[in-house]
Amino acid sequence: MSNSTDLSRISPQRPPRESDWPPFWKLVEAVAKLGPLRLAVLEKSRFARAIDTLGRPFSLGLTGFDAFTWAGTVYLAERMFGNRSGYLLLRHEAVHLTDQRRVGLVPFILSYLILLPFGVTSRALWEWRGYRETLRAYWERGSKLAGKRAGNVLREFAGKRYLFMWPFKGMVERWIGRELKRLDRTGGRAYPGMERLGEAFAKAPQSEKGKAALGPPTILD
Repeated sequence: MSNSTDLSRISPQRPPRESDWPPFWKLVEAVAKLGPLRLAVLEKSRFARAIDTLGRPFSLGLTGFDAFTWAGTVYLAERMFGNRSGYLLLRHEAVHLTDQRRVGLVPFILSYLILLPFGVTSRALWEWRGYRETLRAYWERGSKLAGKRAGNVLREFAGKRYLFMWPFKGMVERWIGRELKRLDRTGGRAYPGMERLGEAFAKAPQSEKGKAALGPPTILD
């Protein structure tokens, strides 16, 4: 592991352990080089608990979610630290982190919450950017695996966990199909506008040979 990044500063609540999966922390280092980054254990965060308490009456609490991103901090469930599932989550959340920096935190949050709590919302646009990276991470394991995991993405968009933020299943299926074809055509290239983040991810591959098996499917935020 490189000594150039102080991981104890980035994640003071959960520093690396010898039993951790190395690519996870390599990814943390790579993302941190693009801008300020802090990891917080979701269950130990007062801020996360406050959001959960305030949002729960409107079905907007964090119960059942393993991660969210706010103002340079990625709040990650403790069981996701240092493993393959956490790696996938962090790639997804890094897109939200990048988008928040690009448009500004307040515009991002306001647009993310427009038309809540039910039905079509602009957060679907932000989440689709994150899930495109999720699909790309799966594609790196093999295009067949990406196709199998695509159903998870469809359920997130059209299902109750996100309060039916984009309930048009046929449209989401077409988005996913086009994205998988683009990945096959380009050899897994990051999608337009995310090239710099894609370069960072390339420095933290999922294994030295790029063939490590993933853990069980993870529901992403």
